[in-house]
Amino acid sequence: MDNQYWNEQENRWITIDVDGSFSLNENFDPYDMPEKKFDFPADAWLGIRAGKLDPQHFYNAKPERGAIVVLWSLFYDFHALMNNEIIYTYGPAGGYGGYDKFNSLTKDEFEKIDNLARLMQNPDENFDELVKIWETEKDFRLLMGGLL
Repeated sequence: MDNQYWNEQENRWITIDVDGSFSLNENFDPYDMPEKKFDFPADAWLGIRAGKLDPQHFYNAKPERGAIVVLWSLFYDFHALMNNEIIYTYGPAGGYGGYDKFNSLTKDEFEKIDNLARLMQNPDENFDELVKIWETEKDFRLLMGGLL
């Protein structure tokens, strides 16, 4: 699990690998990860959609692979940004995170996700727009999951 915090003294975001597992096979400080060592979900989603990244490069602990894993991570980041951090078994109630729905997303639904990802690339600058999505896109906000 990677996180970021704002370092006031250095005037920059610092990315940390809180389990330290990512850095076990690499030679870097897990508490100040170099840029480009971690694929943020918004960047990964847009890279996949543009055909620049192979969706099979991305996987989770289950292990599952592909664009759907990146979509789940995008929603986890969005919820965390809205101060509603969720566990990995939760997903959007609108079905965006389910395999059946994912395999039949419409062009308009992909565009809504793409827009979310673009805004999530710079959440500080786009925070007001992200809050508006949070307040109006119930399919992105309402959850389903094993414990709900």
